[in-house]
Amino acid sequence: MAVEKSPENVATGAALRRLARAYPKARYLHVTRHPVTTQVSMVEHRRRTVPSYPLDGQPMAGIAAWLEVHQRIARFLERMPPERALCIRSEDVLDDPEPQLAAVARWLGLRADDDAITAMLHPETSPFARPGLAGSGVTGGHDPGFLCDPIPRAVELPRTVEQPSGWRAEASLWQRTVRLALRFGYGQEELRIDLLRRRDLDQAERGSFAGTPEHKARIIAMDDANTLWLRTLINRVGWPGRTLVGVDGAHAAWLIAQHADRHPAFQRRCLKLLAHSVESGEASAADLAHLTDRVLLARGEPQLYGTQLVARAEGFVAARLQDPESVDARRAAMGLVPLADQLEHARERFGTPPPARVACPSCGEEIEMWLPEPGGSTRVSCPACGLIGTMRTRLRTVTSAQR
Repeated sequence: MAVEKSPENVATGAALRRLARAYPKARYLHVTRHPVTTQVSMVEHRRRTVPSYPLDGQPMAGIAAWLEVHQRIARFLERMPPERALCIRSEDVLDDPEPQLAAVARWLGLRADDDAITAMLHPETSPFARPGLAGSGVTGGHDPGFLCDPIPRAVELPRTVEQPSGWRAEASLWQRTVRLALRFGYGQEELRIDLLRRRDLDQAERGSFAGTPEHKARIIAMDDANTLWLRTLINRVGWPGRTLVGVDGAHAAWLIAQHADRHPAFQRRCLKLLAHSVESGEASAADLAHLTDRVLLARGEPQLYGTQLVARAEGFVAARLQDPESVDARRAAMGLVPLADQLEHARERFGTPPPARVACPSCGEEIEMWLPEPGGSTRVSCPACGLIGTMRTRLRTVTSAQR
Protein backbone atom coordinates (compact mmCIF):
# COMPACT_ATOMS: atom_id res chain seq x y z
CA MET A 1 0.00 0.00 0.00
CA ALA A 2 1.30 3.44 -0.94
CA VAL A 3 0.30 6.71 0.71
CA GLU A 4 0.44 9.99 -1.22
CA LYS A 5 -0.23 13.17 0.75
CA SER A 6 1.61 15.94 -1.06
CA PRO A 7 -0.24 19.27 -0.62
CA GLU A 8 0.21 19.98 -4.33
CA ASN A 9 -2.39 17.30 -5.10
CA VAL A 10 -5.21 19.51 -3.84
CA ALA A 11 -3.88 22.80 -5.20
CA THR A 12 -6.12 22.66 -8.28
CA GLY A 13 -9.01 20.66 -9.66
CA ALA A 14 -6.74 19.55 -12.52
CA ALA A 15 -4.25 18.10 -10.01
CA LEU A 16 -7.00 16.07 -8.35
CA ARG A 17 -8.20 14.77 -11.69
CA ARG A 18 -4.65 13.73 -12.61
CA LEU A 19 -4.45 11.91 -9.30
CA ALA A 20 -7.67 10.02 -10.07
CA ARG A 21 -6.36 8.98 -13.49
CA ALA A 22 -3.02 7.88 -12.09
CA TYR A 23 -4.61 5.84 -9.26
CA PRO A 24 -8.02 4.68 -10.53
CA LYS A 25 -8.63 2.45 -7.50
CA ALA A 26 -7.31 4.83 -4.84
CA ARG A 27 -9.15 5.64 -1.64
CA TYR A 28 -9.28 9.20 -0.35
CA LEU A 29 -9.04 10.16 3.32
CA HIS A 30 -10.24 13.75 3.74
CA VAL A 31 -8.94 15.22 7.02
CA THR A 32 -10.47 18.52 8.12
CA ARG A 33 -9.76 21.09 10.80
CA HIS A 34 -11.95 23.84 12.25
CA PRO A 35 -11.64 26.90 9.96
CA VAL A 36 -11.04 29.41 12.75
CA THR A 37 -8.25 27.43 14.42
CA THR A 38 -6.79 26.93 10.93
CA GLN A 39 -6.75 30.70 10.49
CA VAL A 40 -5.07 31.24 13.85
CA SER A 41 -2.46 28.55 13.17
CA MET A 42 -1.62 29.89 9.70
CA VAL A 43 -1.16 33.43 10.99
CA GLU A 44 1.12 32.24 13.79
CA HIS A 45 3.15 30.10 11.39
CA ARG A 46 3.58 32.88 8.85
CA ARG A 47 4.56 35.42 11.48
CA ARG A 48 7.30 33.05 12.63
CA THR A 49 8.55 32.10 9.18
CA VAL A 50 7.81 35.11 6.92
CA PRO A 51 9.31 38.32 8.33
CA SER A 52 7.43 40.49 5.87
CA TYR A 53 4.07 38.83 6.52
CA PRO A 54 1.55 41.67 7.04
CA LEU A 55 -0.04 41.75 10.45
CA ASP A 56 -3.08 43.63 9.22
CA GLY A 57 -3.13 43.31 5.43
CA GLN A 58 -4.37 39.73 5.05
CA PRO A 59 -6.04 38.76 8.32
CA MET A 60 -8.45 36.27 6.69
CA ALA A 61 -6.07 34.51 4.30
CA GLY A 62 -6.30 31.31 6.35
CA ILE A 63 -10.10 31.25 6.15
CA ALA A 64 -10.03 31.84 2.40
CA ALA A 65 -7.43 29.09 1.89
CA TRP A 66 -9.41 26.67 4.09
CA LEU A 67 -12.58 27.27 2.11
CA GLU A 68 -10.91 27.04 -1.30
CA VAL A 69 -9.09 23.77 -0.58
CA HIS A 70 -11.87 21.96 1.26
CA GLN A 71 -14.51 23.01 -1.28
CA ARG A 72 -12.29 21.62 -4.03
CA ILE A 73 -11.78 18.33 -2.19
CA ALA A 74 -15.47 17.98 -1.32
CA ARG A 75 -16.55 18.53 -4.93
CA PHE A 76 -13.97 16.04 -6.16
CA LEU A 77 -15.07 13.38 -3.66
CA GLU A 78 -18.76 13.86 -4.50
CA ARG A 79 -18.01 12.09 -7.80
CA MET A 80 -16.38 9.13 -6.05
CA PRO A 81 -18.19 5.94 -4.99
CA PRO A 82 -19.00 6.36 -1.26
CA GLU A 83 -16.79 3.44 -0.20
CA ARG A 84 -13.71 5.15 -1.68
CA ALA A 85 -13.94 8.34 0.38
CA LEU A 86 -13.86 8.96 4.13
CA CYS A 87 -13.98 12.35 5.86
CA ILE A 88 -12.73 12.71 9.43
CA ARG A 89 -12.06 15.70 11.67
CA SER A 90 -8.50 16.00 12.91
CA GLU A 91 -9.80 17.14 16.30
CA ASP A 92 -11.67 13.83 16.71
CA VAL A 93 -8.48 11.90 15.94
CA LEU A 94 -6.47 13.91 18.48
CA ASP A 95 -9.14 13.82 21.19
CA ASP A 96 -10.02 10.12 20.85
CA PRO A 97 -7.33 8.53 18.67
CA GLU A 98 -7.79 4.79 19.23
CA PRO A 99 -11.35 4.34 17.84
CA GLN A 100 -10.77 6.91 15.10
CA LEU A 101 -7.59 5.23 13.87
CA ALA A 102 -9.22 1.81 14.11
CA ALA A 103 -12.11 3.02 11.95
CA VAL A 104 -9.70 4.34 9.31
CA ALA A 105 -7.71 1.09 9.36
CA ARG A 106 -10.82 -1.04 8.88
CA TRP A 107 -11.97 1.21 6.03
CA LEU A 108 -8.60 0.62 4.34
CA GLY A 109 -8.73 -3.11 5.01
CA LEU A 110 -5.73 -2.96 7.38
CA ARG A 111 -5.13 -4.42 10.80
CA ALA A 112 -7.04 -2.65 13.57
CA ASP A 113 -5.86 -4.67 16.59
CA ASP A 114 -4.29 -3.04 19.66
CA ASP A 115 -0.69 -3.56 18.47
CA ALA A 116 -1.45 -1.93 15.12
CA ILE A 117 -3.12 1.07 16.75
CA THR A 118 -0.23 1.47 19.20
CA ALA A 119 2.20 1.55 16.29
CA MET A 120 0.13 4.26 14.64
CA LEU A 121 0.29 6.32 17.82
CA HIS A 122 4.11 6.19 17.73
CA PRO A 123 5.15 7.24 14.22
CA GLU A 124 8.65 8.05 15.46
CA THR A 125 9.40 4.31 15.59
CA SER A 126 8.73 3.87 11.87
CA PRO A 127 11.77 3.36 9.59
CA PHE A 128 10.30 6.10 7.40
CA ALA A 129 10.28 8.66 10.22
CA ARG A 130 12.91 11.04 8.91
CA PRO A 131 13.06 14.45 7.21
CA GLY A 132 12.47 14.60 3.49
CA LEU A 133 15.07 15.39 0.89
CA ALA A 134 16.61 18.82 1.07
CA GLY A 135 15.74 21.01 -1.87
CA SER A 136 12.67 18.96 -2.76
CA GLY A 137 10.70 22.11 -3.53
CA VAL A 138 7.91 21.16 -1.12
CA THR A 139 6.86 24.15 0.97
CA GLY A 140 5.77 23.86 4.59
CA GLY A 141 6.27 20.85 6.82
CA HIS A 142 9.80 19.70 7.67
CA ASP A 143 9.17 20.18 11.38
CA PRO A 144 11.93 18.34 13.26
CA GLY A 145 10.03 18.87 16.49
CA PHE A 146 7.35 16.45 15.32
CA LEU A 147 9.77 13.52 15.20
CA CYS A 148 10.96 14.32 18.71
CA ASP A 149 7.49 14.60 20.22
CA PRO A 150 4.74 13.23 17.92
CA ILE A 151 2.32 11.94 20.57
CA PRO A 152 -1.25 13.07 19.73
CA ARG A 153 -2.63 15.49 22.30
CA ALA A 154 -6.22 16.50 22.89
CA VAL A 155 -7.21 19.87 21.47
CA GLU A 156 -10.03 22.20 22.41
CA LEU A 157 -12.61 22.11 19.66
CA PRO A 158 -14.68 25.32 19.37
CA ARG A 159 -18.33 24.50 20.05
CA THR A 160 -19.57 26.94 17.40
CA VAL A 161 -18.38 28.46 14.13
CA GLU A 162 -18.11 32.13 15.06
CA GLN A 163 -16.66 34.87 12.90
CA PRO A 164 -13.08 35.72 13.99
CA SER A 165 -12.57 39.04 15.71
CA GLY A 166 -11.35 41.75 13.38
CA TRP A 167 -13.11 40.23 10.35
CA ARG A 168 -12.69 42.47 7.32
CA ALA A 169 -13.28 40.13 4.40
CA GLU A 170 -16.45 39.82 2.32
CA ALA A 171 -19.55 38.62 4.13
CA SER A 172 -20.15 35.98 1.46
CA LEU A 173 -16.77 34.41 2.21
CA TRP A 174 -17.77 33.83 5.81
CA GLN A 175 -21.24 32.55 4.86
CA ARG A 176 -19.76 29.94 2.53
CA THR A 177 -17.19 29.00 5.17
CA VAL A 178 -19.88 28.42 7.80
CA ARG A 179 -21.95 26.27 5.43
CA LEU A 180 -19.00 24.02 4.65
CA ALA A 181 -17.84 23.87 8.27
CA LEU A 182 -21.30 22.80 9.40
CA ARG A 183 -21.31 20.16 6.68
CA PHE A 184 -18.13 18.74 8.23
CA GLY A 185 -19.80 18.73 11.64
CA TYR A 186 -18.26 21.85 13.19
CA GLY A 187 -20.82 23.63 15.37
CA GLN A 188 -23.51 21.31 14.05
CA GLU A 189 -24.58 19.72 17.32
CA GLU A 190 -24.62 23.08 19.10
CA LEU A 191 -26.91 24.45 16.39
CA ARG A 192 -29.24 21.46 16.63
CA ILE A 193 -29.38 21.77 20.43
CA ASP A 194 -30.33 25.45 20.12
CA LEU A 195 -33.11 24.63 17.64
CA LEU A 196 -34.51 21.90 19.87
CA ARG A 197 -34.36 24.18 22.92
CA ARG A 198 -36.35 26.84 21.09
CA ARG A 199 -38.85 24.22 19.90
CA ASP A 200 -39.39 22.91 23.42
CA LEU A 201 -39.88 26.41 24.86
CA ASP A 202 -42.33 27.23 22.07
CA GLN A 203 -44.42 24.14 22.73
CA ALA A 204 -44.31 24.62 26.50
CA GLU A 205 -45.55 28.22 26.28
CA ARG A 206 -48.34 27.37 23.85
CA GLY A 207 -49.29 24.22 25.72
CA SER A 208 -49.78 26.15 28.96
CA PHE A 209 -51.49 29.18 27.42
CA ALA A 210 -53.81 30.69 30.03
CA GLY A 211 -55.46 33.27 27.77
CA THR A 212 -54.23 36.27 29.76
CA PRO A 213 -52.83 39.37 28.02
CA GLU A 214 -49.54 38.83 29.84
CA HIS A 215 -49.18 35.28 28.55
CA LYS A 216 -50.11 36.37 25.02
CA ALA A 217 -47.47 39.10 25.14
CA ARG A 218 -44.90 36.57 26.31
CA ILE A 219 -45.64 34.28 23.36
CA ILE A 220 -45.44 37.19 20.91
CA ALA A 221 -42.06 38.23 22.35
CA MET A 222 -40.81 34.63 22.11
CA ASP A 223 -41.95 34.33 18.48
CA ASP A 224 -40.25 37.62 17.58
CA ALA A 225 -36.99 36.54 19.22
CA ASN A 226 -37.08 33.14 17.49
CA THR A 227 -37.81 34.80 14.14
CA LEU A 228 -34.82 37.13 14.50
CA TRP A 229 -32.60 34.19 15.46
CA LEU A 230 -33.76 32.09 12.48
CA ARG A 231 -33.33 35.05 10.12
CA THR A 232 -29.71 35.44 11.28
CA LEU A 233 -29.10 31.70 10.92
CA ILE A 234 -30.50 31.60 7.37
CA ASN A 235 -28.34 34.55 6.38
CA ARG A 236 -25.32 32.56 7.59
CA VAL A 237 -25.97 29.05 6.32
CA GLY A 238 -29.22 28.96 4.34
CA TRP A 239 -32.15 26.79 5.40
CA PRO A 240 -31.07 24.36 8.17
CA GLY A 241 -31.89 20.99 6.61
CA ARG A 242 -31.62 17.42 7.80
CA THR A 243 -27.98 16.97 6.84
CA LEU A 244 -27.05 20.00 8.89
CA VAL A 245 -29.19 19.65 12.02
CA GLY A 246 -30.91 16.26 11.81
CA VAL A 247 -34.55 15.44 11.19
CA ASP A 248 -35.70 16.89 14.52
CA GLY A 249 -33.61 20.04 14.10
CA ALA A 250 -35.02 20.66 10.61
CA HIS A 251 -38.54 20.20 11.98
CA ALA A 252 -37.79 22.70 14.76
CA ALA A 253 -36.66 25.27 12.18
CA TRP A 254 -39.98 24.83 10.37
CA LEU A 255 -41.86 25.39 13.66
CA ILE A 256 -40.15 28.75 14.17
CA ALA A 257 -41.07 29.81 10.62
CA GLN A 258 -44.64 28.58 11.14
CA HIS A 259 -45.01 30.93 14.10
CA ALA A 260 -43.37 33.94 12.41
CA ASP A 261 -46.81 35.37 11.60
CA ARG A 262 -45.84 38.93 12.54
CA HIS A 263 -43.11 38.81 9.89
CA PRO A 264 -45.01 37.82 6.72
CA ALA A 265 -42.24 38.70 4.25
CA PHE A 266 -39.77 36.55 6.15
CA GLN A 267 -42.35 33.76 6.44
CA ARG A 268 -42.78 33.78 2.67
CA ARG A 269 -39.01 33.65 2.25
CA CYS A 270 -38.90 30.63 4.54
CA LEU A 271 -41.58 28.98 2.44
CA LYS A 272 -39.43 29.23 -0.69
CA LEU A 273 -36.34 27.94 1.10
CA LEU A 274 -38.30 25.08 2.65
CA ALA A 275 -39.71 24.11 -0.76
CA HIS A 276 -36.18 23.84 -2.18
CA SER A 277 -35.12 21.77 0.82
CA VAL A 278 -38.02 19.36 0.32
CA GLU A 279 -37.01 18.92 -3.33
CA SER A 280 -33.51 17.91 -2.24
CA GLY A 281 -34.69 15.61 0.54
CA GLU A 282 -33.55 17.97 3.29
CA ALA A 283 -36.96 18.74 4.82
CA SER A 284 -40.42 17.27 5.36
CA ALA A 285 -43.15 17.65 2.75
CA ALA A 286 -45.70 17.65 5.59
CA ASP A 287 -43.96 20.67 7.13
CA LEU A 288 -44.07 22.38 3.74
CA ALA A 289 -47.82 21.74 3.52
CA HIS A 290 -48.41 23.37 6.92
CA LEU A 291 -46.35 26.46 6.09
CA THR A 292 -47.96 26.76 2.64
CA ASP A 293 -51.43 26.85 4.21
CA ARG A 294 -50.29 29.35 6.82
CA VAL A 295 -48.95 31.76 4.21
CA LEU A 296 -51.99 31.39 1.95
CA LEU A 297 -54.45 32.16 4.76
CA ALA A 298 -52.40 35.17 5.86
CA ARG A 299 -52.75 36.50 2.31
CA GLY A 300 -56.51 36.03 2.43
CA GLU A 301 -56.42 33.03 0.08
CA PRO A 302 -57.88 29.56 0.74
CA GLN A 303 -55.49 26.90 1.96
CA LEU A 304 -54.49 23.87 -0.12
CA TYR A 305 -54.07 21.08 2.41
CA GLY A 306 -56.45 21.88 5.25
CA THR A 307 -53.74 21.85 7.91
CA GLN A 308 -54.93 25.04 9.62
CA LEU A 309 -57.99 24.49 11.82
CA VAL A 310 -60.45 26.86 13.44
CA ALA A 311 -62.88 26.32 16.33
CA ARG A 312 -66.59 26.22 15.65
CA ALA A 313 -69.70 25.10 17.53
CA GLU A 314 -69.53 21.69 15.82
CA GLY A 315 -65.85 21.28 16.77
CA PHE A 316 -62.61 21.91 14.89
CA VAL A 317 -62.91 22.40 11.14
CA ALA A 318 -60.48 23.29 8.38
CA ALA A 319 -60.24 27.01 7.63
CA ARG A 320 -61.44 28.02 4.16
CA LEU A 321 -60.21 25.45 1.71
CA GLN A 322 -59.52 25.31 -2.01
CA ASP A 323 -61.28 22.42 -3.82
CA PRO A 324 -62.38 20.49 -0.71
CA GLU A 325 -63.32 17.42 -2.78
CA SER A 326 -59.70 16.75 -3.77
CA VAL A 327 -58.00 17.82 -0.53
CA ASP A 328 -57.20 14.26 0.60
CA ALA A 329 -55.34 13.56 -2.63
CA ARG A 330 -53.25 16.69 -2.11
CA ARG A 331 -52.65 15.73 1.52
CA ALA A 332 -51.56 12.21 0.57
CA ALA A 333 -49.00 13.65 -1.85
CA MET A 334 -47.46 15.55 1.08
CA GLY A 335 -47.45 12.59 3.45
CA LEU A 336 -50.48 13.76 5.47
CA VAL A 337 -53.34 11.62 6.77
CA PRO A 338 -56.88 12.24 5.44
CA LEU A 339 -58.46 15.46 6.70
CA ALA A 340 -61.15 13.56 8.64
CA ASP A 341 -58.42 11.80 10.60
CA GLN A 342 -56.74 15.10 11.43
CA LEU A 343 -60.03 16.57 12.67
CA GLU A 344 -60.68 13.50 14.80
CA HIS A 345 -57.18 13.73 16.28
CA ALA A 346 -57.79 17.40 17.15
CA ARG A 347 -61.06 16.48 18.86
CA GLU A 348 -59.38 13.71 20.88
CA ARG A 349 -56.48 15.94 21.87
CA PHE A 350 -58.27 19.20 22.63
CA GLY A 351 -61.88 18.17 23.23
CA THR A 352 -64.80 20.41 22.34
CA PRO A 353 -63.55 23.95 21.70
CA PRO A 354 -65.20 26.74 23.74
CA PRO A 355 -66.18 30.03 22.08
CA ALA A 356 -64.00 33.05 22.63
CA ARG A 357 -65.03 35.83 24.97
CA VAL A 358 -64.35 39.43 23.94
CA ALA A 359 -65.36 42.71 25.54
CA CYS A 360 -67.91 44.80 23.69
CA PRO A 361 -66.20 48.06 22.63
CA SER A 362 -69.41 49.98 23.41
CA CYS A 363 -70.66 48.75 26.79
CA GLY A 364 -67.80 46.51 27.97
CA GLU A 365 -69.97 43.41 28.41
CA GLU A 366 -68.55 40.05 27.33
CA ILE A 367 -69.60 38.70 23.96
CA GLU A 368 -69.32 35.00 23.21
CA MET A 369 -68.24 34.41 19.63
CA TRP A 370 -66.33 32.13 17.29
CA LEU A 371 -63.19 33.87 16.11
CA PRO A 372 -62.83 34.42 12.36
CA GLU A 373 -60.40 32.42 10.27
CA PRO A 374 -56.87 33.79 9.75
CA GLY A 375 -57.20 36.64 7.29
CA GLY A 376 -61.01 36.51 7.52
CA SER A 377 -63.81 38.31 9.34
CA THR A 378 -67.10 37.57 11.15
CA ARG A 379 -70.17 39.56 12.19
CA VAL A 380 -70.78 40.01 15.92
CA SER A 381 -73.59 41.53 17.97
CA CYS A 382 -73.71 42.47 21.63
CA PRO A 383 -76.80 41.10 23.43
CA ALA A 384 -76.46 43.78 26.12
CA CYS A 385 -76.38 46.98 24.05
CA GLY A 386 -77.28 45.72 20.58
CA LEU A 387 -74.03 46.87 18.93
CA ILE A 388 -73.43 45.11 15.64
CA GLY A 389 -69.97 45.04 14.08
CA THR A 390 -67.36 43.08 12.16
CA MET A 391 -64.31 41.43 13.71
CA ARG A 392 -61.25 40.72 11.61
CA THR A 393 -58.14 38.75 12.49
CA ARG A 394 -55.31 41.11 11.79
CA LEU A 395 -52.04 40.39 13.57
CA ARG A 396 -49.88 43.47 13.85
CA THR A 397 -46.87 42.88 11.63
CA VAL A 398 -43.32 44.05 12.20
CA THR A 399 -41.56 46.11 9.51
CA SER A 400 -37.84 46.16 8.88
CA ALA A 401 -37.61 49.58 10.52
CA GLN A 402 -39.02 48.17 13.75
CA ARG A 403 -36.60 45.24 14.05
